[in-house]
Amino acid sequence: MVEIFNDGFESGDFIAWDGTSGTVVVVNDPYQGAKAMESQFDGDWKNYYCYTNAAVNETHVFCRWYFKTDTLPPNNNDYIVLMQCKNTGLANIFEIQLYKTGDTMYLRLSSSVGGVTAYEYEFSTGKWYCLEWEYLQDAVAGVHRLWLDGTLACEQTGLDTSGHTFYRIMLGLSSANSGACNVNHDCVVVADARIGCEAAGQQLFTLINEMNY
Repeated sequence: MVEIFNDGFESGDFIAWDGTSGTVVVVNDPYQGAKAMESQFDGDWKNYYCYTNAAVNETHVFCRWYFKTDTLPPNNNDYIVLMQCKNTGLANIFEIQLYKTGDTMYLRLSSSVGGVTAYEYEFSTGKWYCLEWEYLQDAVAGVHRLWLDGTLACEQTGLDTSGHTFYRIMLGLSSANSGACNVNHDCVVVADARIGCEAAGQQLFTLINEMNY
């Protein structure tokens, strides 16, 4: 595995990223280490995110990170966009959402080529979850995959993704009809192969080291 990008916001700022938009801050509320990013949405349709272009022109990309939210989408068809990826023309390749339909919460993978794939799951506020996606650019065998806590949740295969040259990862993004909420993100890794969730006990080990230091 070749690591393309890695940031856990331990620097206390966004120096590792190519830019930010809106109210995104570094807070002392991490999954691991001492810091994490927080998108502080103060209403609907706010685009608050940080972004990296580190994986530009990569044809096979994986990204793993952790998130938690203090609010879940409250009503039918409300959703929170957790991450969005763009091609070199700044058009959407895909985005990852927490989406509510009726009384049911879903993790959704929405892509420009493969449409929408949803995974029913009972999410909780204040709890960290591990997400990882895969993108393969290919004319006949293009792929979008999404894992939740190491379990394959959404899959779109056999796609023509040749027209979407990878460019930008946008972390945080927007609250769509979900009102004010804070969404935290941590432990972002981008690579050319599966990354996986942190090993059991790694979070505790890191916190103990921080305290001893």
